[in-house]
Amino acid sequence: MSSNPSRRSREVALPRPSNTPQTIARAARECLKHIALVKKVRLIGVRLSGLVPLDRRRGPKRSPLRPPRIDPRQSVHHHEGYPAPPNVLSDCTEKCWLPMATDIDASTDAQQRSIFEPAYLRLLRSGELADRARRSRQHLEDCDFCARYCRVDRRQSIRGAICRTGERAVVYSAGPHHGEEACLRGWRGSGTIFFSWCNLRCIFCQNWEISWLGEGQEASDEELAEMMLRLQALGCHNINLVTPSHVVAQILGAVKIAAEQGLCLPLVYNTSGYDTDSPGAC
Repeated sequence: MSSNPSRRSREVALPRPSNTPQTIARAARECLKHIALVKKVRLIGVRLSGLVPLDRRRGPKRSPLRPPRIDPRQSVHHHEGYPAPPNVLSDCTEKCWLPMATDIDASTDAQQRSIFEPAYLRLLRSGELADRARRSRQHLEDCDFCARYCRVDRRQSIRGAICRTGERAVVYSAGPHHGEEACLRGWRGSGTIFFSWCNLRCIFCQNWEISWLGEGQEASDEELAEMMLRLQALGCHNINLVTPSHVVAQILGAVKIAAEQGLCLPLVYNTSGYDTDSPGAC
């Protein structure tokens, strides 16, 4: 041991390292306190605003990249991952994650819909929508809906058709989707209808079960129209048509039927396929 007092004093004055286990544990406790405080403030704000936080929705968490599997022929009201608003089903009130002031939101939606009118409603009144649906159905006999130009009679067979879709569309799922962009999903979800098969045929597709295996069920125009009306009844902000390039004719027929029965939501043409500007796709 050194006998120099000045050196001894300098050794005693050295600061302790800041990354000791005690210091780290203390910092972790402080962080947890701050996180708990932020959650408490957020929950108080949410309660005051009359909204149920999104992370408290009931049902399993789902990846935003892959759509949930729902039988399109069954009512999506009873699917536990997609609760319905209380003014639609009385037995789903405890599952509801929508704004609690339902009557206020309903009046707001009614006001917005009275201001906004989709273009297909004007086409319906003029008769143009029915004419387009009829002409697009004729193009199925010599299909030119995409840039593949298969020229296959899809009303008779799907042999030779890249999209592997015949006269009826194949639907993988239909329901409110909360994994879309914020401008589409809003706070009640985008009313997505995922169509099976695809004419682009990307080998790296993330939804290969849909685009390559064609999982799903065939649906007539009337059944497609029923899905659209059901999504509107659930309070979705729009009808989101995912991979619609190869089923334009079926969509036009379904929109005509649904519009005649009260459909008034905007349509989202969410293409991820191989589109073309041919007359059959218009």
